[in-house]
Amino acid sequence: MPWSQREIAVLKEAVHKYVSKSGGAAWAAILCAHARDFHPSRNAVDLKDKWRNLERQKQRDDLWGRPADASSAAPASVAEPAAASPAKASAGSLPKVPAAAPQAAALVRETIHARGNVGNRRRVPWSSQEVNLLKKAVMKHGQKWTTIYLSTNGFNETRTTMDLKDKWRNLCKSEGAGATT
Repeated sequence: MPWSQREIAVLKEAVHKYVSKSGGAAWAAILCAHARDFHPSRNAVDLKDKWRNLERQKQRDDLWGRPADASSAAPASVAEPAAASPAKASAGSLPKVPAAAPQAAALVRETIHARGNVGNRRRVPWSSQEVNLLKKAVMKHGQKWTTIYLSTNGFNETRTTMDLKDKWRNLCKSEGAGATT
């Protein structure tokens, strides 16, 4: 179900109203307070996902130098129609790319790599210290990967919560296999 402009406006207003001190929004509270404004099929995860996508679009618009209200419009240098300039149309059918595009693309790539969302990142082997640290943290916090990640120092700086979860799963598999043989 596509989002209406009204739903988006209500979501933006509500997020600013319900942002917690830690910077997170209370998605369930927003949904309860504004249930009549959202489509009945929407849930708290839908609100969070839409907000995340709106923020990403805003960041892309900032990188391309687009005005905030023209997020779906093309960048100024691309918006020029080919028919308005016959001389330029014959030079090529591709639109001009803003001069800032290479820097923007590099910034986006660096951001994605820093968050660990790309499968091409370099593998860093786990040290025995990290494995022991993970075991102790799981005994203390359970399988709350974000809590472990935020409260435990000593993991390699490239590790993510998903790395912790995956390593724990692999440890459980290997210890289970070792116990049966």
